[in-house]
Amino acid sequence: MHSTARRTALAVLSAGALVLPLALPASAASGDVSDPLADGLVGPLKLSIANSGGAYVAESFGGVLTRINRDGSTSPAASAPEGAEIAGVDATRMAQAVYLTSGPRGDGFFAELRRLKANGETSLLADLQAWEEEENPDGDVHYGFTAGALPAACVSQVPEFLGGGQGYDGIVESHPYGVTATPGGWVVADAAGNSLIAVSRTGEVSTLAVLPVHTTKLTAEAITALNASLAEENANNEPGEPDLPPIPTCVAGYDYAFESVPTDVELGRDGLLYVSTLAGGPEDPSLGARSKVFTVDRKTGAFEEYATGLFAATDLAVSPVGTVYVSELFGGQISKIVDGKSVQVAEVPLPAAVEWHKGMLYAAIDVFPGEQGPAGKVVTIQP
Repeated sequence: MHSTARRTALAVLSAGALVLPLALPASAASGDVSDPLADGLVGPLKLSIANSGGAYVAESFGGVLTRINRDGSTSPAASAPEGAEIAGVDATRMAQAVYLTSGPRGDGFFAELRRLKANGETSLLADLQAWEEEENPDGDVHYGFTAGALPAACVSQVPEFLGGGQGYDGIVESHPYGVTATPGGWVVADAAGNSLIAVSRTGEVSTLAVLPVHTTKLTAEAITALNASLAEENANNEPGEPDLPPIPTCVAGYDYAFESVPTDVELGRDGLLYVSTLAGGPEDPSLGARSKVFTVDRKTGAFEEYATGLFAATDLAVSPVGTVYVSELFGGQISKIVDGKSVQVAEVPLPAAVEWHKGMLYAAIDVFPGEQGPAGKVVTIQP
């Protein structure tokens, strides 16, 4: 499915301040979830823990990068222009934290990797939208239905949000969502570009990898479930908002190549990059648990499938011994990967982000606003 909607998300230090380590709970049993270190956060979709222990959270829906102080209070570190968001943040280098911001600007869009210095100043490190417009890394990848595969009578019935009956090639769009520091600079997971982008310490940009498509055979049962989800979505439309048309039954039995949407990237102790992905379509139960984790060689861009069967994998963390943890947003859990599959570590509501720090997992949970307003929290979990 087209990636435009991902821009709304699935679609971070006050100047000169000393960052104190957050207080951790006393010894806890495996899977125990702490009381919130901070709450009332506005869509905390990303999180990073500095080596000193300070926590930084991207309140993406509010367009603010926030620091969580030791006493649980919060203070703004950076902000995005009105209508834009802040997503990925990497604060492991105290003197040079970085964060991702993107959104509308003028009559177009912007997408940037920005540097946040210890004195609170920010500066542009890389223009990711410019790179997307210049290179369009997945421009030669075909998504949707294979051209000529569907019967002629069916082609015209396929709605545009599925790319039409002939499918489509990768479009020009950038939504940088995750970032990690590497010895040579940073690697960015671009959720709309379906790619990993390398940024050197001096801001030089290059494409590291384009991830493979998620191919799914659309069965009659899947189409029924998808159309039920569409009907529910249409019922929640704002007045005057057009309904999405149903998926025609004539596509049953045909393969559909969904976009592979990278949501986070982390550097493992083995030197490989670990990348969580969504499957580019509905992440509700209509098509099952389809998210994956890949490993990527950061020198060659070669990738291998590491885990499958995840339910909306929006973030991951890698421990010093190599254990991979994943936040499964609509699976309602923080899990670890064992033999390529998900094993629950803790049941938590709507977890969007997970980070490892000194033997503890940090997680951003309850990321969508509730009836009482912003409900986002940061907690720790004993792995």
